[in-house]
Amino acid sequence: MDEREIIALYAALVFFDLGQRREIIDYQYDHHLNTVKTEPSSALLQRDQAMEERIRDLWGKTPGDLLHVGGIFHTQAPYHNLYERLRDLHPVRRKLNEF
Repeated sequence: MDEREIIALYAALVFFDLGQRREIIDYQYDHHLNTVKTEPSSALLQRDQAMEERIRDLWGKTPGDLLHVGGIFHTQAPYHNLYERLRDLHPVRRKLNEF
């Protein structure tokens, strides 16, 4: 278990009771993705572009790993999203409840 997993486990044990932890673990984030339009809004695309530029800038300047916590639509929705835009950097995509 690495330090991130230890911190996440500690936070879950301290801040949530057993029922809340089970609800968080079992939550199905994907059900909201069905509401995404085929064509994403221009605002969504602008936010993806701005964040892509910021991540690429940081990636070029910073040694080591980089963690970006973003909205599920920007990383999972069925369009050329932020995750897809950064594929050349070999990102690892996770949902918060996977931790």
